[in-house]
Amino acid sequence: MFFIMIIVILILSLILGSLFSKIFIKDKQSKTSSNIKEVEYIEEKQAKPTESKNDNKSNVDKNTKAVVPAKGKKIKYIAVQQGMYQNEAYANESIKKISAFGNPFIIPEKDCKRILLGIYTEEQSEKITKMLNDKKIENSKIVFEVKCEDVCDLEIVEIINAYTQVINKLSEAKVKSIQTKELKTWCASLKGAKDKDKNIKLLNELKDRVNKLPDETTKDKASENYVFLYNLLKKLS
Repeated sequence: MFFIMIIVILILSLILGSLFSKIFIKDKQSKTSSNIKEVEYIEEKQAKPTESKNDNKSNVDKNTKAVVPAKGKKIKYIAVQQGMYQNEAYANESIKKISAFGNPFIIPEKDCKRILLGIYTEEQSEKITKMLNDKKIENSKIVFEVKCEDVCDLEIVEIINAYTQVINKLSEAKVKSIQTKELKTWCASLKGAKDKDKNIKLLNELKDRVNKLPDETTKDKASENYVFLYNLLKKLS
């Protein structure tokens, strides 16, 4: 009789233990799932370093994090313009005047030429215009806005940010060239956009441009890359 009671107690213990275990696990799972939320395409990524020749350091700190903008946000890029000229001599004089601050480029208009110094983020443009103003060099800003509506737009912004870093690095006096292999590999790895996205053609155009950069891009190539980027931003804005 004693042994029968022990067996009954053991069986009851196993049954109760199993029930408590199921209740506990179910409760834990329900609490966990209620804390999981879907988020838009917002993440932090390591910025891609691009090594520069004759500079002994990369143009981006490897520990720097670049935050991908949230959907719906507008990202601004600023083209700093020195002036517009019909006269070739005046245009050349303008280029000579601002060459000490970067790699000027020309955008032809109907009957004149725009002389621009570079394309920057808002923060960078403030520093550039201050330098020009301190030297009493006339300048103005052309503002481009890219609205992030989908993953395609976000990838465009990410690539433009990296691309402008490379071009602007070439504006520094000590830098003669930039290694772009890592940039090209990273750019090719971005595959979140869809064929139906509004700006997919512009994204592919931008990726193709980056892919065709020489592995070692030299200072004399800065102007033509600025021209490409200026025209791309016009299409996006």
